[in-house]
Amino acid sequence: MIRRLDGVPKIYAGDFKHLQRCIAKMPSRPIVFLDIDDVLCLNSHYNGQSAASAAKAHLAGEHHEVVGDLWATVFDAEAVSAMLILNDIAKPHYVISSTWAQYGRPLLSEIFRRTGLGVVADNLHADWLTPRRVDSNRVSEIRWWLDGHAEVRESGFYLVLDDEISGPSLQCGTEARESGIEHHTFLCKANEGLTLDALYRASGILSLPVGQFMVQHEREERARKRRPK
Repeated sequence: MIRRLDGVPKIYAGDFKHLQRCIAKMPSRPIVFLDIDDVLCLNSHYNGQSAASAAKAHLAGEHHEVVGDLWATVFDAEAVSAMLILNDIAKPHYVISSTWAQYGRPLLSEIFRRTGLGVVADNLHADWLTPRRVDSNRVSEIRWWLDGHAEVRESGFYLVLDDEISGPSLQCGTEARESGIEHHTFLCKANEGLTLDALYRASGILSLPVGQFMVQHEREERARKRRPK
């Protein structure tokens, strides 16, 4: 059961618990494509370069002149809490669709662990980042990843967490529409990030493939029971 809903308003808690129970019945884990800037990091205190520099020093066992509150403030506190709740609800695999992927998996994992999001580091997909080209946009990068993982694309069991600044291509245009990615995307507001209310709305995207699976499963069960023994 969800361990982190103490203090969460009942308007959210009931639906979160219901979705958790339904997702637990799914045959596979969902994928969460995770952007970082303006989803987790609001760049109000520190940015990706600050975090990567500190993480590199820690991994190398070197001293780093880091301000004491970097790890507590580089990611927004409410966004961290929301991510932990999402992890408890959906138990997803994560794919990084952010420019922060440039720091590499070891540094990024260290950043996640030191900011309280070790669950993200521990559950990165084997193909943990989206492909990227010099001139590519976010919707193309996610579509390329899905093209290489047909089982995820066909099940539709994925959620794209992005923001209004870097993610408009995910909800408009021919590629977003024809790939279906627009229906799986939630854009956080700039300077707000992944609030609890944003998580509540974003989690509804995962409920659609869950509902479709449950309906199909019930149909198959009824058909099985009607078969002569």
